[in-house]
Amino acid sequence: MKSPLWIITSALGIILVALTIFIMMSMKTIFVRPKAAPIKTRALPLVDKKDDAIPQNLSLIYEEHDLFDTYKESIKPVKPVTVLPSIPTPPQPIPIQPSRKAPIQFLPPLPLKITGIIASNNEAQSQVSLLNNNSLKTESLRVGDKILDAYILRIFPRKVIVIRSNGQQETIYMYPEEAKRDTTRMQDTIWSDVVQRQGEIFLINPTAFNSRIHSLSELIDMLDLNTASKRGEPLGIRIGKMEQTSLGYALGFMPGDIVVKILNEAPTSTKARMTIFNAIATLTLGAQITVELIRNDNIITYTYTLFNLADPSVTLEDIKPHLVNGITQIEPQKKQRPPIDRRKRDLDAMRMFGGRPDKGIL
Repeated sequence: MKSPLWIITSALGIILVALTIFIMMSMKTIFVRPKAAPIKTRALPLVDKKDDAIPQNLSLIYEEHDLFDTYKESIKPVKPVTVLPSIPTPPQPIPIQPSRKAPIQFLPPLPLKITGIIASNNEAQSQVSLLNNNSLKTESLRVGDKILDAYILRIFPRKVIVIRSNGQQETIYMYPEEAKRDTTRMQDTIWSDVVQRQGEIFLINPTAFNSRIHSLSELIDMLDLNTASKRGEPLGIRIGKMEQTSLGYALGFMPGDIVVKILNEAPTSTKARMTIFNAIATLTLGAQITVELIRNDNIITYTYTLFNLADPSVTLEDIKPHLVNGITQIEPQKKQRPPIDRRKRDLDAMRMFGGRPDKGIL
């Protein structure tokens, strides 16, 4: 006997085929949409746009019905004040008291006395023997040595220059007379015995110059000389700050002048300066020295003549310049001697030494 399962499957297959045929036959009625009824429109009244632009007053909602307490009153603008307040009086200025410089305090002189000096052109060989008046001890010192609170700077034939602990310089003299004479010279600020100006020519008395200017370093300090350069190259020697009583003003110099030539030699190197110094040191009375300098971008030339200002019998007209090796030399003109009276000469000799005069005289 066969199983009844085939009966069930057959029945299900027949039912599925019938449903498929039914669906395909009824698709036309499923996808057909009903016609929509026409929509009736209603005309709306015209509204003025100006009325819509007017904002609504919503302050009542926040002021009277502020449920969440979020309303904050708007700040009304403050009108500017048209009346200006009065200008307050300025405070009184407080005068500033200038600070006073501390007075310069000089140390008392050193209790030293020179008992002997060996002066040499080589400072390493120069020595000085100093006696301490307090301890009565004698010490032999050289340049750079220390005694008490001072250091030896220079040793001269008759004096010694030292520098103290506070920076002051002190000179110890061998003879008191020289100390008095140098003090008098330092108080004398008139240089008429050293240099006088006649037009564009300066007359310099070399004897008086050497007596008041003792060394080249003293002249350098007096004129505050330093090297002037332009674009990294040496240009000459610059005149620095000078005191009103300085020799520089008497020589015609002004602060800021740049000396570019001396005796037609540019002082731009140590060798050139030594050449100029040696040339000037060999000059005698009557020689002329030309100096060319720059002042306010202008070139000025000065002529200095070595002249004996203490001799009134010799005038500038009595000298005649001429050039020797680029240096102007000046020689005094020879004065013609008056004719010799031989008769008077022999008579004077006879009275002094005795004897008879020549026959041609009587």
